[in-house]
Parts: sequence; structure tokens; C-alpha cells
Amino acid sequence: MKEKVPNGNDQHQKFARLRRQVRAMQRQNLEPPQALLEQLVELDNRLTGSYPGWVTNFPSAKEVDNGAGKIHNMRVR
Repeated sequence: MKEKVPNGNDQHQKFARLRRQVRAMQRQNLEPPQALLEQLVELDNRLTGSYPGWVTNFPSAKEVDNGAGKIHNMRVR
């Protein structure tokens, strides 16, 4: 039996699962726990190779501050 090699895919699945949890809470007008949001942002940063503090309003991430003070739209992967 081959040894399971960790790949990036399970990270993406974990990210998708977390994001679904957060979205479900928002649909019910509940505030998702801060720890959950931080975990989501940290995972997203690792997957996209961006740096911390990049996304201003993470779960809906409509607006992103690109550091020059310009706000532009961004789709969440």
C-alpha cells in the first residue's frame, strides 16, 4: 500500500468547508466566530500566496484594499 502524500487539494477542500460554514452562518444573520474567520483568511493566504491583512472584509471579499488606498472588486476563489 502506498503512503499517502499530502497534496494541496485537501487544503482547498478544508478552505471550501470553512467558507461554507461561514456563509451558512451569515445567511442566518449570525456573526461567525473570529477564530473561524482568521483560520479562513490564513488558509486563503497560504493557498493564494498573498500576505496577511490583505483582504479587508474576508467572507464576502467584495472589496480589497490593494495598499494604494484604491478599493477594487475581487472574486473569492
